[in-house]
Amino acid sequence: MVVFLFLPLLRPKFLLLALIPLLQFILSGSGGSALIWQIHYAALFLPALVVSSIFGLKYLRQKLPSHTLAIVTIVTIANVYNLIVLGPRVAIIKNIFFDLRTGGWRNENQIISSIPARASVAATYMPLAKLSSRQNLYALHYLYVGKKQFSLKDYKIPKPPDYLMIDEQELGTFKVQYESLAWSAATARDGFKRLEDLITAGDYGILKRAKNLVLLQKDLSKNSNLYQLPAISPNLRGYIILNNIRSGETVFSK
Repeated sequence: MVVFLFLPLLRPKFLLLALIPLLQFILSGSGGSALIWQIHYAALFLPALVVSSIFGLKYLRQKLPSHTLAIVTIVTIANVYNLIVLGPRVAIIKNIFFDLRTGGWRNENQIISSIPARASVAATYMPLAKLSSRQNLYALHYLYVGKKQFSLKDYKIPKPPDYLMIDEQELGTFKVQYESLAWSAATARDGFKRLEDLITAGDYGILKRAKNLVLLQKDLSKNSNLYQLPAISPNLRGYIILNNIRSGETVFSK
């Protein structure tokens, strides 16, 4: 609401447009957890907030006609500030420079290009977007939670995929994110066991590695050691903001 300068409160009836997505979230398996407001799902509330802001601004101009220039100036400055500071641009630029410095994008693209087009793959967060055109793709974060998105139904991978693509830093993200939320905490405590069971069932060994990114191939441990998940440090204070994990700090115990 601060982003919109509290303008929606001047014409609150239009906020009723947000009622439908709000009910969808509340009635989902997650029960409307705080994570919904912190990530992209909050975009579903933007139409109601924008419409309310427009009519709120119109109402304010009608009540204070002699201050139109001041109102427009304040709204313009607030929007520029929101775009620069509160939007994703700063984090995007930081990650671009981080990846350019470490070769992250290049390494990820090289590893992905080495996976056969028809092969089945399960992956952590970052590789999923570039692998999304594949027919047989599975999300390891859902396996970690053990539930489908916004659902109480179990998430299962029918059989070990041909490849696993794991960003090891994101395993710390899984722990922080899902073990701190009410809807997922109970099942997420067994998340690492589910991942380990999958690795054991598929007999996965390391095919390629680039820093934190690991590509595992099924039935490869006979040629190399069975892949072992890294140990996660019990000291997770300071990692609630998930981007901190990518800033060079580590959640792995030595």
